[in-house]
Amino acid sequence: METDDGTLRRTIIRKPHGDGPFPAIVMLGGIGCYSLDSNEGLAYIDMLNELASAGYLMYWVEKSGMGDSQGTPCMEINFDTELSGYRAGLAQVRTMPDVDQNRIILLGHSMGGLAGPILASETEEPVHAIIAMATFGVPWFEYLIANSRRQVHFSDLSLSEIENRMSETIKVHYMYTIEKKSPEEILKIFPDRGGSFNLPHHYTYFQQVADYKPLDLWSRTGGAQALLIAGGADYVISIEEHKYVVDNLNNLRPGSAKFILFEDMDHGLRFARNQQAARAGESGAFHSEVVPAIIDWLKGIDD
Repeated sequence: METDDGTLRRTIIRKPHGDGPFPAIVMLGGIGCYSLDSNEGLAYIDMLNELASAGYLMYWVEKSGMGDSQGTPCMEINFDTELSGYRAGLAQVRTMPDVDQNRIILLGHSMGGLAGPILASETEEPVHAIIAMATFGVPWFEYLIANSRRQVHFSDLSLSEIENRMSETIKVHYMYTIEKKSPEEILKIFPDRGGSFNLPHHYTYFQQVADYKPLDLWSRTGGAQALLIAGGADYVISIEEHKYVVDNLNNLRPGSAKFILFEDMDHGLRFARNQQAARAGESGAFHSEVVPAIIDWLKGIDD
């Protein structure tokens, strides 16, 4: 598949047994550089295979520079580059004879939960549904502050030290996401904050993310049904942000959105006792209740 910059991306398709056309789920992955084809430890693989077995055509675009994909190395891309791959993928799905064009579903995990409403809000042809898992529902600057405060409480800092740390953190994130300063510029002022910029992509990736307003995007997704899923053992996201999106969508379009919480699920969609266990690396296998919940919801909106 060719993107708008002329480079090729590898696509991976899982087709159900039988004759189509099939409802199609376009997978929008989270932050990081990985290949679906070569990472057997990734929970996505279990999820995509189970959904394909349930009758859904699964479609995945490999990230720039990953696997057989051409383009800028993944660690150097910005968010617009990642979106261009998803846009090209969705356009290809629109042409596939095996796909039921009235039942195209976008399934985004983590940062993919932002990509879903972006794609749905800008396409002339509506998507059937959007599923967002373990994502965020407020502008990136607000998310960063809330996430920093959530995680700093896992440290051994005193309450006074936590508040001093957060005061500095707010300034760093503001300079980074709002003022668009580079890490080098910020570290001249806060030289001990190098850890804030150990990033899984080029710093401009996250500065571009910061320009989007999630709730506004969700409000412009047409008639797409929405399912938001979160885990109680996920220390990276806020359950309340998921509810915030769902409540506002239902106020705008009654009955169009649903929220599901799995108390024992971490950010990687795996079993975990709680946030502390997940942070300590004590998560288990892919959460077995996720796919049945997705399928039940999809069948419900098709009735």
